[in-house]
Amino acid sequence: MEEVRSGGPAREPLSRPVCICVAGAGGKTSLIHYLAAREAEKGRKVLLVTTTHILGQGGAVSVRSAPPTGEGARLWAEEIGTALQRYGVVTAGVLAREGKLAWMGEETYGLVREKTDWILAEADGSRHLPTKAPADGEPVILPDTDAILVTQGMEAAGHPIGEVCHRTAEVCRLLGCGEDTVLTRQQIRILYREGYEKKLKAAFPGIPVIPVWVYREPGTWESVREQREPEFIGDEQGQLREIHWRLRGIFRLPGDSVSPLAP
Repeated sequence: MEEVRSGGPAREPLSRPVCICVAGAGGKTSLIHYLAAREAEKGRKVLLVTTTHILGQGGAVSVRSAPPTGEGARLWAEEIGTALQRYGVVTAGVLAREGKLAWMGEETYGLVREKTDWILAEADGSRHLPTKAPADGEPVILPDTDAILVTQGMEAAGHPIGEVCHRTAEVCRLLGCGEDTVLTRQQIRILYREGYEKKLKAAFPGIPVIPVWVYREPGTWESVREQREPEFIGDEQGQLREIHWRLRGIFRLPGDSVSPLAP
């Protein structure tokens, strides 16, 4: 997937389907399933994929043992399209370690994307830790991405870096401290800015990079957005602006269910 990792020129006016990549730590999967459920409620067909690894949860799951080509890719794309019509939300990928799914392959993706309204891609791994700094080659962004959301778990604040951070060596390098350092919320914002925002804006000019600060309580998942307005390029239908305003509010997901709270 080398072509996925490279940057590119500014995007042309927004095309369909809408493609959102979600990176970071501490809430990626919850955010993806929240957005998928919201769009499915509107009758939209939502495909969940990963450029790294993802758990097959919610809606339907369509898998293969390896990325197919030729007729195999066409048949898989047809299967996913049928499932999208029936279930609304489909997670698709190649079987990987620990029951997770991996990237479906460029050929099938190219065939199936026109059967969807929205594509939500998990573009990063964090080993279930609440915050991280990306390594070289992370996150893995799809070339047709319209916006990149980056989650960071604020519950990591008040705990030693070595206990709550993924890629601790990179975290310590960016912050100029050791693994025993107790992390602050300001340092988490630095990890987002220095680890993700600068890197992604340089590699993918013209694609909005939006931080999502995640706050967890027992049995809930909450996100609070920064109070700043990003610039959306070619947002003809207002789709990305709609995402932005949702994330400026507060949403709660008890367990695996989805129930929005009014801002």
